[in-house]
Amino acid sequence: MITVRAVVAHGNVVRLSSQGHAAGSHKGQNVACGAATVLLRTAARLFTEHEGMRCRGNLPAEGSLELEVEITDPASQGFAAGVSAFVLKGLSDLSAEYPGEFDIEITEKGS
Repeated sequence: MITVRAVVAHGNVVRLSSQGHAAGSHKGQNVACGAATVLLRTAARLFTEHEGMRCRGNLPAEGSLELEVEITDPASQGFAAGVSAFVLKGLSDLSAEYPGEFDIEITEKGS
């Protein structure tokens, strides 16, 4: 089971963490696992490569990702909102399509 936890503030991802692997297939052959990997990796790269944002990340083990995102330039707000909406929608869709293999928990910061 892949478990993703996202913390969101004002519509923007401020923290993403993911752990686990989807079961039932050999490595590299599970659709849910591959889709989650691509969504998370792409979001992490977009956040970290964009000026006006500060990110801290870690890959503590295979199948694990930790990312913290901070907007340092208000002009980056729209970019952050777009990436956040895209990755959260994609991950939520995965959870709906593969309920036994993928789970996402989205928490509003301050809740």
